[in-house]
Order: sequence, then C-alpha cells, then structure tokens
Amino acid sequence: MTAQKKEQSQFSATVRKDGIISIVEKPTATENSYKQMRKKVLGLCQKDKDFFLIDLRKGIMPSVKSRKIISEMLRTCNPVKIAFVQNILMLRIMAKFIMLSAGIRKFKFFGSEKEALQWLKK
Repeated sequence: MTAQKKEQSQFSATVRKDGIISIVEKPTATENSYKQMRKKVLGLCQKDKDFFLIDLRKGIMPSVKSRKIISEMLRTCNPVKIAFVQNILMLRIMAKFIMLSAGIRKFKFFGSEKEALQWLKK
C-alpha cells in the first residue's frame, strides 16, 4: 500500500445521496492523514452550502497542527451545519474548540447517526 493510500485509509470523506458530506475519522489518524482529508473535503464542498456529518466515535485527540488543518478546512468550506456523532467528552470539548476557532456556530453533538441526520435535515 502506498503512503498516500495508507493516509487516506485513516479517514473517509464522501457525499451521501442526500448531499450531506460524511466524514469518518479512524483511530489511527495522523497529521498527514488530516492533510489528505482536507484536500479531499475541499474538493467535495460547495462553500456556504454544505451540511457535514462527522463521525468521531473512533476518533482521536488531534495534535495542534492537525487542529489547525481542520480549522482551516472548515473556515474555507463554511458549512451551513455540522452534526457530530461521538460519545467521548474530551473529543466533544476539542471539537467545540475547533468549531469556535473556525468561526462555525451551527454545530451539535449526537449519540447516534440517526439523530444527527434528523437535525441536519431540519
């Protein structure tokens, strides 16, 4: 497996049939995989029009550089709403910090994907 393919396997970013950008982070994410994720997500997003579903249930605490990468990506895309699916308090705190530093105000945390999708589609 090439280094780029290995980095891409540490996350997935796709556009669902309903138009929502779905991002799933794996527990092995690295700074390089966050760079790959940023590149892919920026290719998918339509500035100021997107809804994100971010699954952090298997995520890790990102490094300072990784947080900057994520924040920059979100500032560029400027999604309408972001729904997080996660159940770890420290990741929730970190995600909230990243959202606020990126200037994102419409975000919410959920315990299940179903609840998150309901909120995104309101």
